[in-house]
Amino acid sequence: MEAGKILKGRYEIIKPIGFGGMADVYLARDILLDRQVAVKVLKDQFLKDKSQLAQFEREAKSAARLIHPSIINIFDVCEEDGIHYIVMEYVEGITLKAYEEQKGRLEVPQAVSIAAQLAAALQHAHKHNIIHCDIKPQNILLAEGLVPKIVDFGISRMVSDETMVFNANVVGSVHYFSPEQAQGEPVTAQSDIYSLGVVLYEMVTGKVPFDGSTALAVARMHIEATPEPLAAYVKDVPPRLQHVIDKALAKSLAERYQTAEEMRRDLLAVKADLIGEDVDVNYHSGYTEPLEPVSPEVADFQGEEDATRVMSPMPSREELVEQDAKTARKKKIKKILMYCLSGFIVICVALAGYFSYSTPNVEVPAVTGLTVVEAQKVLEDAGFKIKLKEAYDASVTPGTVMKQDPAPKTMKKSGATVTITICRGLEILTVPNVTGQTLDQAKQNLEAAGYKVGNVTKTWDSSKGKDVVLKQSPKADSKLPKGTAIDLVLNEKEEEKPKKAQMPNIVGQSLESGQDKLSALGLNIGELKTVDSDKPANIIVAMSPEAGAAVTSDSKIALTISSGKKPAAPATNTQYVEFVVPGTGDHAVQIFVKDSQKQWVAADGKYKGGTRVRQKLTLSGPAKVQFFVDQKLLEEKSL
Repeated sequence: MEAGKILKGRYEIIKPIGFGGMADVYLARDILLDRQVAVKVLKDQFLKDKSQLAQFEREAKSAARLIHPSIINIFDVCEEDGIHYIVMEYVEGITLKAYEEQKGRLEVPQAVSIAAQLAAALQHAHKHNIIHCDIKPQNILLAEGLVPKIVDFGISRMVSDETMVFNANVVGSVHYFSPEQAQGEPVTAQSDIYSLGVVLYEMVTGKVPFDGSTALAVARMHIEATPEPLAAYVKDVPPRLQHVIDKALAKSLAERYQTAEEMRRDLLAVKADLIGEDVDVNYHSGYTEPLEPVSPEVADFQGEEDATRVMSPMPSREELVEQDAKTARKKKIKKILMYCLSGFIVICVALAGYFSYSTPNVEVPAVTGLTVVEAQKVLEDAGFKIKLKEAYDASVTPGTVMKQDPAPKTMKKSGATVTITICRGLEILTVPNVTGQTLDQAKQNLEAAGYKVGNVTKTWDSSKGKDVVLKQSPKADSKLPKGTAIDLVLNEKEEEKPKKAQMPNIVGQSLESGQDKLSALGLNIGELKTVDSDKPANIIVAMSPEAGAAVTSDSKIALTISSGKKPAAPATNTQYVEFVVPGTGDHAVQIFVKDSQKQWVAADGKYKGGTRVRQKLTLSGPAKVQFFVDQKLLEEKSL
């Protein structure tokens, strides 16, 4: 996309700032509000791919529901002239991964502060039933003051959606997988907690807890291995921090943190140990002050070890006299210091009272209609603190301020707290299951849950009760806005009920024998399909419904019979692919291949920059080859 192009008559493209496998990101200017924004544009090749387009839209919908200082804000979701794009908050900073590469590893207080803020952000997302599924340093931006912001909800999952499985499509995140993700088991909020534990481990040690020569080897380590303790890489690690790591990286869900809030509280306790101050672990808003590094003096003190005690000779009389004199001098100095400290405290109390009395009144600015980020800046610039609340309202733009307390132009002391209520848009509720209920019961339950009855159609299913709901659309447990109409299919009573029967197993029998058995039960063949098979001709190789299923005399039985011909073996062809490793130094290179029959890894190892990697491939039908360097997709070919 060229610089100067204006989208929606409002967003002027300035320059590209990032490229990904699925979308490109541009720096743009919001002409209306005169501010910089980031525009994420879906690549042209994915516009016809419904699954990729749905993933892109899911990212926008998932992230737009989240309003938190450590999550990138979504301002707009647009489609214009075939261009699908998301307008989001622009953050000047670098990724946590790039910061780690510069620093090697982070100071322990710094890592704890960042992790605590990330845990607060995850708790906010999980509270809204959204799981990120790909927490890693590459998806965490560090803004000014090292405030972390989570990006890329592209593979996030609503709790009721499908689960992730371990495959080549997500191999780039294998170092941050949870054991359940590596085994293809359902993903939960605790999976994000595990990934955050990996990120914290890497920040503290400069290394991921598990690494290997192949993605599969790393995945197996997540399932079976135990990471090296922090003390193996860093001296004087607080025992509480090791406890946080162990609990976050527990293989068993029962032993792992149950919520991100639990992990955040333990991290705040670690922070208290490091800076020697009490920390309010019950603070829920997610706004935490960046943790200041421990001073060299404190670090030196914490790093000291008790010296080994040995018996010394009995002191002489002169030495005892000198020791008594020293003790007297120390007591005198201590007494003087105590008087000074008392005087200092009195002065501080007096000054605090004076400044409290003399703190000027400031007019509260109007922030209604602004985004949470804009409102935060306006209020903080005016000298106020902020407290966030959330509420639903379909008439207000999501992510903007609905109301504020105190009201605009109210005079308040500088430093007072202003509560702003952020609009969450339409209230998203869970559709109840009303199948099996009467129409009246279904209507009552839908209305009680915030929905209404839509179109009602009728059909007959002899296996179900009469006058009850057979189906509903959308289905139960869907997440939909309040007030959505739910269509129902009602089981209408019929005078004559079809006869019931149990479907016999006729697979492996001849078509003639199968027909006889079906006829004896009053069943008829609905669809007859012939396929190539290693079975003799006219032998039944599949049927629907399956054996044992309840059927009625009006059921249509679908049969598949063998043609007697063996299926032809797929044609294969041999091709060579080449790829030049970019840059200098050693790089991890992987080549993934997928043809009409299977997918596999054709190459996986370390190569020097400038090396030409050449592989011979035996393919069945059309194929796709992907080249990854350091877990990043650099090139893709269709063969």
